[in-house]
Amino acid sequence: MKNRFFTSFRPYFPVLGILLLSAGLYAQTPEQILKQKPSQPDVTVDTPAADEIAKCKVAPFDEGGYKGKWLYGPDGTTPLRVICRQASGASKENKVEEIRYFHNGVEVFRDNLITGECRWLGDAGMRIGRRSPSGTTWVSISPEEVSAEVVKALATGDLARYKAVALTPEDVAGLGITGPIADELNRQAGSVDSGFSSLAASLNLPRDIEWGAFNGNHPGLMPRGKNGLNTDLPIYFNSGVVMMQAAEGGSRSHQITIGDMVKIGDVWKVVGLPAGEPFGSDSGQVSVSSVFFPITGGEGGSGISEEEGDYSEWADRLLQAETELEQTPPDQVAAKCDEIFNLYMEIAMKLPQERDNFIRASANFLMTQIRSGNYPDGAKKLEGLYDILKKEGNNRELAAFVRLRQIGGSYYAILADSNTRDGDKMNAGDEYKENLLAFVDEYPRTEAAAEALMTLALDQEYVQENDGAVNYYTSVAQDFPKEAIGQKAAAAVQRLTSVGKAYPLPADWKTTDGAPVGSLATGKTTVLFCWASWNYNQDDFSLMKRIAERGDVNVIGISLDEHAENVQEMLKMVGSMPWKNVFVPGNAPDEMNSPTAVKLGLQNAPVMIVLDGQGQMLLPNVMSVADLEVRLDGIADAQ
Repeated sequence: MKNRFFTSFRPYFPVLGILLLSAGLYAQTPEQILKQKPSQPDVTVDTPAADEIAKCKVAPFDEGGYKGKWLYGPDGTTPLRVICRQASGASKENKVEEIRYFHNGVEVFRDNLITGECRWLGDAGMRIGRRSPSGTTWVSISPEEVSAEVVKALATGDLARYKAVALTPEDVAGLGITGPIADELNRQAGSVDSGFSSLAASLNLPRDIEWGAFNGNHPGLMPRGKNGLNTDLPIYFNSGVVMMQAAEGGSRSHQITIGDMVKIGDVWKVVGLPAGEPFGSDSGQVSVSSVFFPITGGEGGSGISEEEGDYSEWADRLLQAETELEQTPPDQVAAKCDEIFNLYMEIAMKLPQERDNFIRASANFLMTQIRSGNYPDGAKKLEGLYDILKKEGNNRELAAFVRLRQIGGSYYAILADSNTRDGDKMNAGDEYKENLLAFVDEYPRTEAAAEALMTLALDQEYVQENDGAVNYYTSVAQDFPKEAIGQKAAAAVQRLTSVGKAYPLPADWKTTDGAPVGSLATGKTTVLFCWASWNYNQDDFSLMKRIAERGDVNVIGISLDEHAENVQEMLKMVGSMPWKNVFVPGNAPDEMNSPTAVKLGLQNAPVMIVLDGQGQMLLPNVMSVADLEVRLDGIADAQ
């Protein structure tokens, strides 16, 4: 939405300036309030034209424990600024605490004058920073936002801005990482100070160049204990190209290759310096090798030999092929899938130290294409791949991994076939479960066996055979007590065996507005509505809104996502919800191992957990919202 009277403003307001607000702020005119600018650069906020300022409106603000002043645009309804203080405490009565900024009617930025925290909100992003005399330190920032910071830092020659998102030797030491990888990380971290200025000069990016897109592939994970790591380390291997568009003229684009990125706490950081060609001479010949990827398949070593080739070449070929698959006509999809699978196998042969990783990736690729109905022949590919691994007999975990996907691929190929009759699908489902049980006997206590048991447990939950589900979950919890899958299984056992017992949520869980969840003993039936952006159904949310309006039910939404941007997109898409939503960020390699999914022992969404008025478990796993409404009617009739 574009407001006719607004002009975009992209300020850089010094930190000291924003801290000089006085007690008289609440009596200010629109002109005085509009003098307040975001403390950070490149924040687009709405500012009316000079001849429109007199038409702006100042109004009292009292919401969520804060009081202050709204500043509305010339139309009298579109917000421009909110200047506020905490409502409680006499000593804070005249002390400004926050300034909130808006763009197109949506809050996009918030400055806290007491703590120095600055937050991007809405469609402006999800960064959280903290101001200090030496500059901004990031508390939380996504890889996309890091790539935008890299672009702006290089374009303006701002070393301090770049170092705020660059890996440091202190970071490396904190990770506990050792060996050749640690040496290379420290070398690249040490090159930032000495090499940044010459790189920025050689790239010669226009100062007004705009960030366009971060084209990284999916992230990976270096597990705790590998190369001395004291925690799991999320990594973008040789992260993708940042596309940029020059603002002036609007027709010239450019690209740079960032290289590896790692996640330290909630902050993604760049390893060393990017690579690229001078602006305007983009030949596409630049490539950067990953520090991590050549070594993740085994201990030690310093990279890929010349005979094995540069990984970046293979990564580019895979990315290109999978991008082409999305645009391939239906009658050519199978041939393209063949090409991609063969490419995976070629890379596995060329890079023996990465063979296992690429075989696993190829098996997952085949499963995805089989389930989508694109590639029914993928089941035969999986069968052939498993036969090879079984004959080799030297990697039981890898063989089990592929065998499980072969079993699933054969089943999903039948389901995806439009000619399969319903009766045959039911028979195939029974055979699938029998094959999973046989697989668990053949490969006990492997990671793939744990996956199979979790699948069997979920099937039991769907048919409300909770005792059977508990048996499967218990096996996983006992075999993998320290792994996420074992912790999730143990939580599922607790959930399913808590009927008639108190079922409190963790004390540190908060709603998306920062408030604690509070007691679930509300006197009303409480529904924990566990939803996820990756399985959104509009009908489910519409029906849940109706349930929440009954008057005899207290609904608490729990997002099973772990990325804040996904949650924010969902909240915007669904619109107003008559319940509070809980969100706990995490850094698992996949959404189904998010903190909330693990803590509640959930494998799918939506799932509804129903508690009575005293917070005790009534129903541990209602698997559809329509069924929930029927169950609630029964509970109401019994009371």
